[in-house]
Amino acid sequence: METLLIALGNPGRGDDGLGPALAERVRALDLPDVRIVVDYQLGIEHAADVASADIVYFLDATVDPEASPYRIERVRAQPGPQFSSHAATPSQVVFLANELYGACPWAWTVEIPGACFDPFVEEFSDQARKHLEAATRGFTRVLQGEISLSSPSFRVV
Repeated sequence: METLLIALGNPGRGDDGLGPALAERVRALDLPDVRIVVDYQLGIEHAADVASADIVYFLDATVDPEASPYRIERVRAQPGPQFSSHAATPSQVVFLANELYGACPWAWTVEIPGACFDPFVEEFSDQARKHLEAATRGFTRVLQGEISLSSPSFRVV
């Protein structure tokens, strides 16, 4: 079973680089059957990547403080109001993977709240560092099968 991580964000914009930072921490674990794609933003071309996986996680920063310390949510395939070749939502990309390739992977977003998204800042805010640590601990447990996201008792802690 292949697991795909699509990490989104720009490390040159402060906390916007949280998705790629989480992906690099996972890469260091050298887990079997985990493939990682890192990009600045999600586009419709990622539908081909999504179609090749059984489980997909979209890793990204968020400005939503309600996601603290991190949030994992199921993605439902939806076409959305419009598609753009330059930006897409996880729901749109999963929808396209199904429409174009007949693929129906399980898909989840992993969102890590950040506080500073200023251009030309290449370090994380104190808040983002704490959230990244929590997300790393929790998400690696998910990838290693210690926590099931389908469990009714799953909660981010």
